[in-house]
Amino acid sequence: MKYPRSPIAINASGELAILVVDDDEQIREILADMLAMDGHETVTCADGPSALQALDHRSFDLMITDLGMPGMSGWSFRGPSTSNSRNCR
Repeated sequence: MKYPRSPIAINASGELAILVVDDDEQIREILADMLAMDGHETVTCADGPSALQALDHRSFDLMITDLGMPGMSGWSFRGPSTSNSRNCR
């Protein structure tokens, strides 16, 4: 069974710009390393507010976030991160 391709725009090299948001440093590093091994560019942030700042400065094709972060949870981060003014494709 074939599934339709995701509408994510992949550049000529096949690389995605991925934002990883997690308060656990080891999880952030593991995810970033695994994604880099597949040729993707990653930016990591330790919390929601710093991730929102990253979104204000550049575009990302995909965001991976921890849902249970202290302060701004991944659920809380989702709303402002996907607003029309943010650089999220």
